[in-house]
Parts: sequence; C-alpha cells; structure tokens
Amino acid sequence: MMYWDTSALIKLFVEEPGTAQVTALFDRDPDVVISKMGFAEAHCALARRWREKSLRKRDYQLTVKRWNLLWKNYLVVELSDEVVYECERLVKEYPLRALDAIHLSSAIFFKKNTGLNLSFVCADLKLLDVAEAEGLGIIHPLEKPL
Repeated sequence: MMYWDTSALIKLFVEEPGTAQVTALFDRDPDVVISKMGFAEAHCALARRWREKSLRKRDYQLTVKRWNLLWKNYLVVELSDEVVYECERLVKEYPLRALDAIHLSSAIFFKKNTGLNLSFVCADLKLLDVAEAEGLGIIHPLEKPL
C-alpha cells in the first residue's frame, strides 16, 4: 500500500517529469492513501498552473473534475489531533514545512493504526529522507526505477 504526497500524485493529472512513472505505479496499485488536506493542496497546484497558463481553462476544468471524481476513491487520513501532535514531534526533529509535516504524520498515523506495510510516494528527496528515517518505505518517481 502507498501513501501519496501531493507532489507525486499531481503527476497523474498534469503532464510533467515523472508522469509516466507515477502512472505505472498507480496502475500497479490504485489504492491511494492521502491526507485530507491533499484535496486543497492539489486544487491550489492545479489553479496555479491555470493562472500561469500552463493549463488551458478547459483542460483545467476537466482536470479538476477528474481529481474530484478520483478523490472519492482515495483512503483519506483525517487531520486528527493525533496527526497534528505527530507533526509537532516531527518538526522538532526535522526541518519540515507545514504541509510536508502533515503528509508525513498522516502516513505514520495510517501505518501505525492499520499495521499495513506502507510506502511513501513523493517527488521531494528531502521529505523522502525523513520518511525513510521514520521507518516508511520510500518511492521517488524520478529517481528510482519502478
């Protein structure tokens, strides 16, 4: 099972380096675990691409529609007190940005509460290093062969 950071999952929706690798990974295991705040984070990323003209309006609208449709199938980790308190622990130990801490603490929470073997899929090498230090399997769609 895989926890998807938005930096990797967005590659399913917008053509960019790593899209082919992410698509292959998703095709092998379409079960997506993600933080609830990933919904807003993805919408921000897609809207930014539209404002910057890297997505035409119609493509933006279709991509948002597809994102919203697929979101309903994802295993969403709520932003609970336990997840937030895990963020506190993580930021004391590692130099993490807020959203990165939320993603990582959500993955740790999910693994702890399900007992499932979980890999962290992310396009940020620094965040992957922290995920690995925290005992998660890691997958970088640009660096590691799938």
